[in-house]
Amino acid sequence: MTKKNIHYIVIAITGFILLFLLFVSSKERVQFYGIADSKETVINYNFPVFIEKIYVSPGSPVKKGTPLLGIKLAPTNTSLKTLPLEIEQLQAEKEFWKTKKTHEIQNTLLIQKEELNKINYTIDQLKKISDQNTSILKEMKSLKLVPNATTTTTEDELNMLKKRRADLLKKYSFTLNALENEKEIGSQPLFKEMEKIAAEVNLGNHEKNDLIIINAPDDGVVGDLLCKTNTYVKPFEKLLSFYESHPNIIKGYIHENAHSKINIGDKVLVSSSTNDTKVYEGTVTGLGSRIVTIPERLRKISQIKIYGREINVLIETQTNSLLQKEKVLLTHLENNDKDLNRVPAVLN
Repeated sequence: MTKKNIHYIVIAITGFILLFLLFVSSKERVQFYGIADSKETVINYNFPVFIEKIYVSPGSPVKKGTPLLGIKLAPTNTSLKTLPLEIEQLQAEKEFWKTKKTHEIQNTLLIQKEELNKINYTIDQLKKISDQNTSILKEMKSLKLVPNATTTTTEDELNMLKKRRADLLKKYSFTLNALENEKEIGSQPLFKEMEKIAAEVNLGNHEKNDLIIINAPDDGVVGDLLCKTNTYVKPFEKLLSFYESHPNIIKGYIHENAHSKINIGDKVLVSSSTNDTKVYEGTVTGLGSRIVTIPERLRKISQIKIYGREINVLIETQTNSLLQKEKVLLTHLENNDKDLNRVPAVLN
């Protein structure tokens, strides 16, 4: 049997013995609920950095020295973080320009089509009239009724309309070619600006220092991950949070009618609200300076608001089996209880 197993068995036996001793005692105790937590370590850097690699994910348990992030120092003479955004904005402007010109070309083609349809319709009608007149004149000539009759007027109108159609086609051809040129040439300054910014980014990448590895400061768990790879981060901006594997800080709330019975330095027993074998000794390290609403999770009846004082407790053992954010029961120990001859009973 390993030392670890023996340790857990001793804790379990001690818990049950202390629980029995409490039940046979009639002495009333001050008890209240709290939440197990641990001190959060925020990891940041005092220089602008480029996030090269991320080795962990939120909630990952890690050992001391485990690589968390791979970063490179960013050049301080260039706001490289904003350059990719500038490229995106210029790309959007370029696409907007091309879309705008495409719509103008489409509208111009529609207008051209409408005008040409009107002219073609008029030409078709005049052709019909001209053909009818020509047929009538031929018949009249054959009858020698109008030997010198002609259709000069209609032919002149047709020629004029055909010239107008040719001019119209020439005009719209020029306009459409101009719009196509604007569509391409007009976006070139934006493209050149994008190339310039991209060159600055590449130069900055070459100027960055060697990869710096940020390691876990101790055994623990990765909390929030607030950065992404291939991005720039400002100085002192939070990269990720890290907390110890075993919570050793308890934030409790004692009812306002009992808060005067407990003082800084007093001993309390901390036990899991769901497992009586998880029992640890703690010391009161802080008292709130005002009465506050006790969180719903820590009330006997969650729907009824009650008020109390915040109590901070430090668990003295270096390791424990409590979970992060686990609900715990705290029992105030009197002077004659400091030998841990009692264990808390569950509150009614």
